[in-house]
Amino acid sequence: MAENIVFAPPRSSLGHESDDQPSFRSLPVTALPTLQQAAYPDSGADGEDQGSSAARVALPEGSHGCGRDTAIGQVAAVLEKREQEIARRLAALEAANQDSPAGASTPTPKPTLSGREASQGRAEPSAGAGEAPGCHFPAFAAPRLRQEKIDWEVPQSILDRLALAYDEDPQAARRTPQQSRFAWTGVVDAARAAWIGGTQLLQYGELLPAGTEKALAVMAPGLHFLPLGTPGRSHEVALELGMGRGRVALHLFLAGATVLGVELAWQRFALATEAAERLGHRCPDSFSVSYLDAKFRLVRVGGPQHAFLEARHGDFLKLVTPEEVAAATLIFLHVCLPAASWPSLRQFLQRCQPGCRVLSYEDLRIIWKGEKGDFPFQDIAAPALACSWAPEVGHRFFCYQRRDLEEEVIPLARSGVG
Repeated sequence: MAENIVFAPPRSSLGHESDDQPSFRSLPVTALPTLQQAAYPDSGADGEDQGSSAARVALPEGSHGCGRDTAIGQVAAVLEKREQEIARRLAALEAANQDSPAGASTPTPKPTLSGREASQGRAEPSAGAGEAPGCHFPAFAAPRLRQEKIDWEVPQSILDRLALAYDEDPQAARRTPQQSRFAWTGVVDAARAAWIGGTQLLQYGELLPAGTEKALAVMAPGLHFLPLGTPGRSHEVALELGMGRGRVALHLFLAGATVLGVELAWQRFALATEAAERLGHRCPDSFSVSYLDAKFRLVRVGGPQHAFLEARHGDFLKLVTPEEVAAATLIFLHVCLPAASWPSLRQFLQRCQPGCRVLSYEDLRIIWKGEKGDFPFQDIAAPALACSWAPEVGHRFFCYQRRDLEEEVIPLARSGVG
């Protein structure tokens, strides 16, 4: 509401106001223009200056007596009408605030310029560049999540060799009756799995080439085949535990790693053996295959002696020696592990050296839950990889790196902690 202004009457009539004479000591500012027009109807208010108009607001006693009552009535009517208009606008503003959604900001009304400010040429502040008058600031859009890439690019040479070995499109996820939850297994395999910890060990699933290549980009970036005597990246030794038909193991071997794969189901191991034979038969100048009881070895003709793919049939918890676990730099653990096998798996993974990276289908933190001591691995990634059961959207795997607990204890001992 506007501030009240007190006007002093002439000195001659000071203290002699009659009861029927209105007092102009307290009038709202908004009433001044109307009061001037009512008291001086013959004057041109538009052409007069502000100072003379303000001086004539205070009506002296005895002047314009006949029109005084009429002027006062007009002023009262105007004031009442303005109060009604203000009440109406306040009610409309409250109703608008109640109808607006929670958290919506109410626009601040622009200040009204007085007659003096308007006469001095003061204009209302204009809207900023690119902003419409009376508009609110636009709300920020929700952040757009970047979709993780699943269709990873695979070298064409690897795809060609996989196609020769398996007589199929390596990028396609086949849907046949054979590819069920427990595909390529038999009764003997189920009995062995139940003895180890549960038939859950025989659940089928394998990474597609795009998923394997992405896993290598996370775990061993820059891996490539190094000819004998070529300086460069140190050689990777990979364990493929639960290798199935051996497609991931063969992919790792073609990428340049020395691979040791183990499979429990005999029929799946037989399919891996047939693939190695087929590749050696179709590319005799590049690969050769040798056999031993329940295992085979695939090597490159004229390649490094330490670069080979060896596959074994049986339980990896028993067939892989502690020395082989310690030599591994990459471990692919694509097995659904029942809880009964977790103690043996913890003991198995404790043998790997610091810096060794593990890609696991299971969350190792859950497997280590309740175990005494610190968790011996560090989380480094959780990539979504293309696989046979999720070729387009991918499945989330867990990637870890073995910590060096002894080196971590040394700085704590020097600082006096622990």
